[in-house]
This record gives sequence, C-alpha cells and structure tokens, in this order.
Amino acid sequence: MDPQEGGRGGSYSTAPPVTAPLQPVLCSVPGDLSQEWHYLRTQVFPHLDALCQARGTCFRPLDTQWVDRESHRPSDLPDNSTSLSSQQLKISLDLITRSSSFLCLLGHRYGLSRPEQDPSPLPAAGPEREALSVVERNLHVAADGGYPWVLTGRNQKCSLTELQITQAALMGDTRHCFFYFRDYSFHGEEEDEDRYTDEGQRSLLSVFSKLTAEERHRARELKNRVVDSLQPVRFFRTLQDLGDLVKRDWKCLMEQLYGSLELQPTCSGLLDSLDRCYHEGAVQALCRWFAPSTQTTAVTEALNTFTASLTHSDTSQSLATSRNSTIKLTGDYDKRDSEGSIFLLCGERGCGKSSLAARWLQEFRKKNPRIPAIPHFCGISSSSVDIRSVLRRITTELRLAHYGPQAEWSEGLQHHVKPDHVVVQAFSAAAALGPCVLVLDGLDRLTGTLGLSMQEVKDLCWLPDPLPPQCKILITATSTDVTYQRLTLRPDVHTLPWPGLSDPWVRRSVLLQHLTLPCQEPHRTLLQFILGTTTRPGMGRLPLFLAVVASELQTCRILRGKEEEEELIEEYVEVDSMAELWARVIQRWINDYGGVREGTASQAKGTGGPSSQVSKIDLRGWVWDTLCLVHLSHAGLTEEQVLVLLEVLGYPGSIRVLPLEWARFRTAAGPWVQERPNGTLSLTHQSMGQAMDLLLLRVRPGKGSGGLRRTRRGYHLSLAQFFQRQGRELCSWPQILEELPWHLEQSEAWRELHTFFIDPQTVEHLSTTWSQSPQLRMDVVRYWTVLILRGYDPNTSYQSLLGKGSQPPTFIQSGRWAFPPATHTEQREVHSNMAFMTESQSNGKEDGCQWDPGVKGRVELLVSELLLCLNRKGEAERILLQAENTLTQAGEQDRDGESVMLLLTVRQTLAELYVETDQHRAAETYCRSALVTAQTLTATCLERHERITVGKGQLLCVLCQLLFADVQTIEASQILSDIINMGHHKLHLCAQATVSLLCGIHRLSLQDPHGAEKHLQVALKTRRRWYGKEHPLVVEVEECLADILADTCADTAGLRQRLAVELYRHTVHVKDQDMKLCPPASPCLQAKGCSLAGTLVKLGRQIFHGSGKTESREAVELLQRALDLYICFLGSDHTLTRDLQQVLNTESRRPLTPQVPRSRPLSHLSTRGLSSGTRPNTTAPLHSHLAWYRGTTHTPLDPSVNRSLSAPSNKSRNTQPELKPEPVEYQNHNNRQNLRSSSPRTWSAFQTTVFGPQSDIRNLISELKPSPASAQGFRSIDRTQVLHRAGWCHLPGRYVLEERTVTALNREIGYPLHTQRCTPLVRQTGQGQGGEQSWRDRVSYSARKQ
Repeated sequence: MDPQEGGRGGSYSTAPPVTAPLQPVLCSVPGDLSQEWHYLRTQVFPHLDALCQARGTCFRPLDTQWVDRESHRPSDLPDNSTSLSSQQLKISLDLITRSSSFLCLLGHRYGLSRPEQDPSPLPAAGPEREALSVVERNLHVAADGGYPWVLTGRNQKCSLTELQITQAALMGDTRHCFFYFRDYSFHGEEEDEDRYTDEGQRSLLSVFSKLTAEERHRARELKNRVVDSLQPVRFFRTLQDLGDLVKRDWKCLMEQLYGSLELQPTCSGLLDSLDRCYHEGAVQALCRWFAPSTQTTAVTEALNTFTASLTHSDTSQSLATSRNSTIKLTGDYDKRDSEGSIFLLCGERGCGKSSLAARWLQEFRKKNPRIPAIPHFCGISSSSVDIRSVLRRITTELRLAHYGPQAEWSEGLQHHVKPDHVVVQAFSAAAALGPCVLVLDGLDRLTGTLGLSMQEVKDLCWLPDPLPPQCKILITATSTDVTYQRLTLRPDVHTLPWPGLSDPWVRRSVLLQHLTLPCQEPHRTLLQFILGTTTRPGMGRLPLFLAVVASELQTCRILRGKEEEEELIEEYVEVDSMAELWARVIQRWINDYGGVREGTASQAKGTGGPSSQVSKIDLRGWVWDTLCLVHLSHAGLTEEQVLVLLEVLGYPGSIRVLPLEWARFRTAAGPWVQERPNGTLSLTHQSMGQAMDLLLLRVRPGKGSGGLRRTRRGYHLSLAQFFQRQGRELCSWPQILEELPWHLEQSEAWRELHTFFIDPQTVEHLSTTWSQSPQLRMDVVRYWTVLILRGYDPNTSYQSLLGKGSQPPTFIQSGRWAFPPATHTEQREVHSNMAFMTESQSNGKEDGCQWDPGVKGRVELLVSELLLCLNRKGEAERILLQAENTLTQAGEQDRDGESVMLLLTVRQTLAELYVETDQHRAAETYCRSALVTAQTLTATCLERHERITVGKGQLLCVLCQLLFADVQTIEASQILSDIINMGHHKLHLCAQATVSLLCGIHRLSLQDPHGAEKHLQVALKTRRRWYGKEHPLVVEVEECLADILADTCADTAGLRQRLAVELYRHTVHVKDQDMKLCPPASPCLQAKGCSLAGTLVKLGRQIFHGSGKTESREAVELLQRALDLYICFLGSDHTLTRDLQQVLNTESRRPLTPQVPRSRPLSHLSTRGLSSGTRPNTTAPLHSHLAWYRGTTHTPLDPSVNRSLSAPSNKSRNTQPELKPEPVEYQNHNNRQNLRSSSPRTWSAFQTTVFGPQSDIRNLISELKPSPASAQGFRSIDRTQVLHRAGWCHLPGRYVLEERTVTALNREIGYPLHTQRCTPLVRQTGQGQGGEQSWRDRVSYSARKQ
C-alpha cells in the first residue's frame, strides 16, 4: 500500500474541529411547562449527550433556574450592594451572547413584565433601587451591564423571557435557535392521555381562566414574532412528540457542526480520534482572536520562506520521487539536508505566539492542501503533555496522511509498552515518508513520561537529530525554559523572538475585539492608559493582558461604581507581570462572587510586585476552592462534580452554591475557565496556572471551612476522597482510573495507591479497557514502576488476589487512609476527614467476591500483559498458563464465545513469548493450538470474523517461520501458500513486509538467492518506513539480506561485501542496544546474547576476508567478544564455545594476514536463525557460522544441552538504576581458569617496542585473595590497587586507577594481538552476598577498532 499504490498519495484531510461542548441556553417562562422540562432532562438530554460524546464532545444545556436568592441567603453572610435576583436578566443575556445555540419552550404563559398600558416612565436607578420591582431592577442592571437596548421603546415593557428571545433570535446574530410551541388543540385519538381526560381539561381551563386577556394577547404576539423571524418552530402535543422533535433537530445540528459518525476517523482508536478533533478545534479557536499587523505579516513571510522547500513544485516532486524509489540499505540523513528543519518562535507567555502559529497553519493548509500540516497544543488534554503520547499521535497522523486508514496492528509483543528509542524511530520514519509540517505549541509544558524524566524530556533526547529533510517543525516556547536553551544549541534551528504588539492601533483593535459588547468601550483617557504608548507600551504589548482587562471591563462594573471600576482597571495596568495581574483578578473574583467581604482583602494601590500583592490576598471562599480544584485536577472536573465537591469542602445546605450564583461566576471567568470538549472544566492559559501555583505556595497550612487544610496536598487528598466515595455515582470509570491514582501519587499515599490497583473492581474495569487506551496502559505501567521502587510487587499482589478469589484486606489502620499529617494535632483531623472504607469492610465481611471463570481469565490476561510491559516475562508466562487453564474451563460453558476469544489471545501471546525466549518447540505447539481455537471461532463468532482472520494470519506467519528455521520446508511452503491465498498481505503494510520476508526465506530454501534478495529488499523497505531503522524487526531482515550478500559476493573488496559488513555492523549495534534494555533475570537474555554472538561471528568472518592487519585485528576482537558471550550464556563446555575457542587459539599463532578459505555452503541460510527478540533463532546455524574456518559442519544441537530459558541458573545484577540489584552467583569459573592456563607466545623486539613488555592487566594486579562470602574459587579484587596499563615504564604502583578506567583505556588502546585475553574479573560488592554483576560485567569485551 504505497502512497502511489492505492494510498492517498500525500493528501491530508483535517478532522472536524471541536472547540467546546454543545451548550444551548434553555429558555421558557418561569413555572411553565415543568412536566415537559422534566421529560427533556431525564429522557432526551442524556440521549443527545451520548450522540455528542461519540463525536468527541458533550451536550451541556445551560439553565439559570430563576430562583429568588434572598429566600436562600442566611443572615450571617455578607451581601453585595446589588442583590443576585436583580442580575438574573443580565446573567441570562451574557450566557446567550457567549453561546452558539438556543432552545426555547413556550406554552400559554407570557411571564412577568411591566403593564403595557402603564403610561408612567421607568423609574431611574438610584439610591432607591431596592424599592423597584424585580423586573425593573433587572432592566436597570442589564442596561448598566452592556445591554442598553432593554430600556428603549417597547422593550422596557416586555417580559424577561421575551427579552431573552430577542437577544437570541431577533437581533440578527448567527445562532442556532429552535423553538417548540405547545399545541393545546384537542384530538380525539389522544383521549387516553391524562392531559386530555376530563380532570386534565378542567385543570387546563382553570389555568387559562387565571390568565388575563392582555397576557394571552402578548403571548400570542410573541409567538407571531418568532414565526415571522423564520426561525425553526415546532409544534408538539405530547411528550413523545416533543422528544422526537428535539432529538431529530439537534442530531442534525450535531452532524452539521461535528460531522457524521461515519466520517469520524477510526484508524487509531476512539481516544486518538478525539484528541485529533481537540487540536483542530484549538486552531479554530485561536484564529478567532487573531489580530493582523505588520509584525505578524513579517513573521508569516519568514515562515513561508522556511517552508518554501516543501511548497516548491520541483522540490515536492523530487521528494515524492525519492520517497517512492528504492531506498538505501544503510546510512542516515545528511545533516546538511536537514539545515533549517526547526523554526523556533519564542517569547514570554501571553505575547500571542499560539494565535500566530495557528493563523499561519490555517493559511498554509489553504495554499497547500496536499501537504500534511499537523498541530499539537501541549496542555489541551492530560495526554498532550506526555511525550510518548505526542510522538505516537503525530506518527499516527503522518501514517494516515500518506497511507490512508490503517487498522490497528502489532507483531510479536509490540502491543505492550515500547522502549523510548522505538517510539522515536517510528516518529522519524513517519516524518520521512514525505513533505510534512508539524506545529508544536507550548513545548515547554511537556512533562516526564514512562522511561524518561522531566529533565530528559527538557533536554530533547526524544527529538531526532538530524530530522528528515522533508519535515519542517514550528515550535513555540518561552525563552526562560530549558527547552529553549537546548533548542538553540542545535544547528538546524532558526530562532525568531516575538516581543508582542508594538503598534497602539493594533492593541486597541485587540482590546475592542475581546469586548463582546461595543457599548462597554472605556472612555478615551482610560483606554490610552490601558494601551500605553509606543515608547512605553508596558503590559499592553501582550494580547493576553488586553484580553483579561477587556473581560474584566464587561463584568466588574455591576457591583461597583464607575470610579471604583476605573481604580480597579488602573491597578491592573500598573502590574509588572501576568502573575501579578492574575493575582489581582482572582482577588476580585473572590471578593465579588465568593462570599468574602472586600474589607478582609484590601489592596494597596501601586504595590511593588507580585510577591507583595500575593501576600495581601485573602484566599478563602468557594471561588478560590473552585479554582484550586479545577487547577489541581489531572484531566479536569465537570460542573456537577465541582458543585458536589464544594458541598464536601464546607458549603452544604443553606450555604450551598446556587445555580444562579454559579452562572454569574462562570460569566465573569468564562474566557479563562472553560469546558473542554468532553465537558470538564480547565484553566485555558498556562499563565493562570502558574499564578495559581504561586498563590498556593503562599497559603499557610491551617484548617479552613469543612476541616480541610487549604494546601496543595490537602486539595489532592480531598479529590482522592471524592473519587473514592462519590466518584462511583458522578464519574465514569475511565475518569476514576485517570484521576484517583494521580491524586494518590501527588499525595505520596503509596499504600493506598497499591490498594486501589489490586481492588477487584479496579482490576475488572482495567481488564475491559486495557487494550482500548494506550495512554491508560502507559499510566498504569508508570504507577507500578513507582510502586516497585517502594517495595510493592505486582506479581505477588495479583497472585494473592487471584489465588484466594476474594477481595484482600486493603487498609491497615481500620480501613482508613493513613495520610501522614503535618503535625500531631492534625492527625485526628486528617483521619476523621479522610476515612476510606473498603467495600468488604462496609459490607461487614471479609470474603469479598468470588471470581467468575470468564472474568478471572480476563483478569489473568490483564495481569500477564502488565507484567510483560514491566519486562517480567518469566512471571508473565506463569500467569498466562493459569489463564489458559481458567479460560479452557470457562469456554465449555460460554455461549457467546467471549471466553474462547480470550483463550485465542492467551495462546497467541504464549506463542509470541516462546518465540522471543527462543523456545521453538513450545512456540510451535501453541501456534497450532491457537490456530485450532481460531478455526472454532470462525464458525461460531461471525461478528468477529475480521479480528479472527487477522490473528489467524499472524499465527500462520509465526508458524511458517518456525518451520523454516526447523528445516521443514515442505510444510512451511504449504503454509506460506495458504497465507498468500487468504490475502493476509493485503490487510496491512506490516503484514505485507512479513509475507515478503517469508517469500525471501522460501526462495532461499529453493537455492534462489537472487529471488530471495528481491523479496527481502521489499520487506526491508516497508519495515523501515513503518518502524524506522533501529527496530528489531528491521535488523531481522537486514541480517537475512547480509547473509545473502555475503554468500553471493564475487570478491572480498566488492560493493556487496561492503554492504554486507555494513548491515552486520548495524545489526550488532541494534542487538547490543536491545540487550542492554533486557533485565538481568529475563528469560530472553540468553536468547538475545546468543543471537548477538552469532552475528558477531558472521561479521568477523566477513572482516577476516580482508587483506589488512587492521581488519584482522578487528575480526579477532569480534570473535573474542562472541566467545565471551558464549561462555557467559552457554558455558565453556558447549560445542560452540569450544569451536570458537579453537579458532581463536589457532589464529593467535598465525601471521597477522589470514589465509581463509572461501568455501561456505549456501544451504544453511534456508534454516538460519532469525534475529532474537522477535523471531526464532536456532542453534544449528551457529555451528555453520564457524564452518567457514574449520571446513567442517556439526549436527544440530540438542535443545536439552542448553539451560532452561524460563528459569535460568545464571542470575545477573540489574543494570537499570531504578531497580535494586539482585545477588548473583557466577558459574563455570573452573572452566574459565582452564581456558586461561595457556601461555602466550614470546613477543618480538618490534612488538615489545610498540606495546611494552609482554604483560597484560593480570600482571599488574596483586594476587587475588579468596573471599569467604564468594563462591568457591572466587578471588576478591581491591579496586583501588588496579594499575595503569602503561605502568611498565614507571615505578610499580605509581598510578592508582579504578577498574572502570583501566577497562576504558584497554578498549581505547587495544590489547596486543598475541596476548591471551584474561577472563572477566568478578567484582566484589562488599555486601557479604558474593559477587554481584551484570552480564556486561561478566563478559570481557575485547578492544574496539583502532
């Protein structure tokens, strides 16, 4: 599926932008149609919300619920100068102004209003405002708040409901409005409904009789105005009619705004598709607030010049041609081709970098629709700051752009968490597919991830250097972050500082653009003071500052006079930083909306800086608690969740936050506390989050309302308690799995975090969502990695849970969260407020729940995959075997085939695991049993036919490779024919590469190396484009291709021989890196080590064919390294070890120029072992690798000779710094002593002159003394007494160096050729447990190439 072979050929279609939830403002006459509203809220709105969630957003209607505030306010709370009931109209008009949709139900009522025939004018608003009626007070407040039209003409005598309808539908604004009128006409076929019974008719007539003729007339006139405006109007008679009409209308609107469900991208899963929509929505939202200027035009031209090499027709054509031509076998990008790959736009926060980048991206897409331009805004979701997720998402987008929709695919054990270099290589390969543009906004917001600390992420170790020449990246970052400093050190980065807005007219345009109501424009003096001058722009140069001030101008004047408003704005203008501005704004919100008197937080005008300002803020009240909860949540909280949390934190009952109060705060903080597309609230700008962090640092630990310590940790504990208790009713399980572990980790509650992950309900829900959410998978693995460092073992924990079949005791201290309080006096408070009872304790029994066999099998599969992600393959194998037995029993009673489907997954995973651990017989057995299970499912589960077919094709490919490796070519050829006939190679590019590899091996078994080479080149080309150059699957093909090149080259100095050597070198490099990542106790270590040794032997053979002394020296070093690996993993008595030792002993007595025969049979390549870690690697070909020297062959090795791979006897020290070392016992010491007993030849005078006296490191170390804590025969080493190699020309003992330094010098200088290598020295740890070393400490690597 090449781009020119059925793919999209580089076309890129953007996802439907999703900027915010669908939030229609609900409107009706207060007290009317209550039954209809209840039906909509309980039956219709949940259905619309489900439709929105399938499109990546949500349905959140806005209803202010007009209730008189005075009847609910206790006398001990301070009241504002203007009562809340007087602001109802103004709040409703603000919500309508900021919303894009409107839903109105009208019945027979009109609502409260001033009498239409009343000739008296509207009383003026003055000191006696409270003496006015509710309607008159609302009219005055709305007029002062930016809606003066409510006092003009007949509007001052309209009802409040009609004024809302006028603002929404009759002012000429573009808004989606739907009206539903109640039809009171009588129809005989509906006599069975209660409304049309005799009693219902009498009740309806009673209501109509109470209406005055004027009210009925005005209600009829209002409906006529709506119909005349040509807005959509629907008439309904029953609740069912109303529900059907609302569902139909709003479903059509969803398809218009967000696209149809059939058009939603599904190639990378639902969550990835939603993330794509979120980033596209951010582009649209930022472009709306962009203000063009001469400065922005200059930056746009610079960006166009930066991407000119992609947009030029000749260049694009050449790039496309090179992309589809035959690629090089080896090599990397030339750095000269990548000059100018990154454009860095830097500046302080709030200067408009993001808006400028989004606007340029939008223009670039219009001019170049066929070049993929992918945006990524860090911070738009919880996964957008994880660099693994960032690279995975961009890689998926680039593959989608070049290859079209591709199904989810994994080969071997790749569906588990991949190493960091594999993710980076896949990203680099995707970026090299063709011309592309990436926009990474806010790169300084990236945090640490699994396998990388935050410092490593900031150091940009994940960014390829150099980048592919056809990939251009636009990065925005602040100049004070470490990321900026690292980027400026790269030679391919163009840096452009962005200072902000310098033109006062552009600043004025930005300010007025954020003033949604033009009538609120400040007078000229205040406006000039806000904007500043050209020479002294002040904070007015930042668009974010102007936007914040404009937002405050629209809301602050309601509760204060004109003079107070101007003083407040002047205080805003005098700030020196955005942090200080946010501190003042938050204080204003707390005073005006949070129930805190202004006298408690008086602010001094013109304070010196943010520190002095922050210290004066009274941080209390429900507004401050709301901001802290939203800011400290991991992925945001919904409005309902925040209101429940506020009740828990000390605002219950009569002092609870009313809906109208909440709506008033939301209208004031609307631009800065917004809903994400999924409905969760979040802070929209990073500068506000940083200001919140500074304010939280200023909070003194102390008990506030509700007994909570208002500190960062206290809020985290409250959120953890909420998701543990009330979260089960108000939150979905995905949100609980995302939020609760995060808050426990931030609170350092490790025991509670461990308890949560071994809870049966948690484990069961994880088992159902594990394969659907890659981000959740990485998060759980990261949490368990941290828990392992704290002493918790996942295998023991889950074995206890599964073995007992019941819920384990979860808490030690009477079922409570043992949060360590700050002081002894607060301990009782913490335990009384943070008590979390387990379900077994709350039910009063310890038995817990018994596992259903099908559920238990699914949980065992989850645990095994978690252990595989943690690289604990031995433990995972045992759990998988348990899962097989469990699911086999459950499958006998399973009718829907779910257990059998899980059994297929378990057996396929076992087969892949045995392939990786080099246990070929077991792998073949499980491949055949899994194929039998797949055949059974094919006949019973037709709805899963596609998934079963993919798994069956993968199993056949693995079995075919196993049979080829076992020289069963006839059966393997038949299976390969079946694979091709079933069309497995057409399912995915990776499947096509695997089938090409099998075809190459098949051609090789038919003694057709040239035909095999063609197939292998296709497989190599495809896998490099998908995985990159450092992937084990890529070097698998490279090694096969190198074998063919080595056997078919005509001379030792030809191109094919050089290509073979280069491929072998690259294979050795990748295998070595893969081996370093392998844990010491892993059963894969031996297979990887033997595979690396075999490749070293083949590389040494090719280099031996050279005629120079340097090549001969390097070949001997490679063979010596292979010998060390064989001794380490196979022992000195193994046939391979003895044969290779004999070769080296013979070569040590030969002249430096080898005379090696060229005879080597080709038949061994048909049964050659494939690279370890992904495919079988038999031992038989390893003998043939040595046959080039001895001229003899050996029979295949009996598998029983090797030690068990699942439980190796040689344990190694853990090389990863975060894991504790394990005691090791080294074997085969006596055999190594025997190999060491041979004496080297006497050196010539020339060699002595070059290398010094005939000695090596052993001659310079004092006699090794036995250690009582070591194994028998061990000798302890005093690391401080190791001398320099060149000590022969100085006094003995003059230089005292560490053993590591000596080893490094030996590698740099090189050993004398004719000196017998000493065996690796065992390092004494001094812990009384024997020698502890890693496999690299036990392997004595020879000197590198000089």
